[in-house]
Amino acid sequence: MKSYKIIVGLIALGFAVGMFGGYRIWGPTEKGKTDIRQLLQQVNDEVALIESKNKELTGSLESSREAINASEALRKENQDLKDQLKVAYQEKQELESTLEEARAKERDAGNQTEDRKKIGSTIDELNARISVLENENRELKSVIDNVSEITQRKEVPGR
Repeated sequence: MKSYKIIVGLIALGFAVGMFGGYRIWGPTEKGKTDIRQLLQQVNDEVALIESKNKELTGSLESSREAINASEALRKENQDLKDQLKVAYQEKQELESTLEEARAKERDAGNQTEDRKKIGSTIDELNARISVLENENRELKSVIDNVSEITQRKEVPGR
């Protein structure tokens, strides 16, 4: 930063010396001499003006650098937020898919419950039918036993 100021100062000084020398060599050829003090004052005024503009530009440059740094920080933060959003979106997709799987399992479980109820009612119907058939079987056995007994009684006396 100091070297920059030195360079600008040397350029300004060279410019002022060139202006002064040029004025002395090719200056107006009026009557009388030009006032060197007045000319020196004008050169000093110009140098002061250049230095003040240099300070303004340096200040503007510094504020621009600060703005650029702030902008870079915001850009980085924005990128971090985008990355976080991307991760959150992927997590959301995974959660939605897990939720859909859970709902499918719930529907299957509901269907299995209905199937179990149907199977349970079918088993109850079959058990009732088995009981009826067992009762009929007992009745038929008792009828067969009765017929068999009657048949045996008839055979025994006629021998």
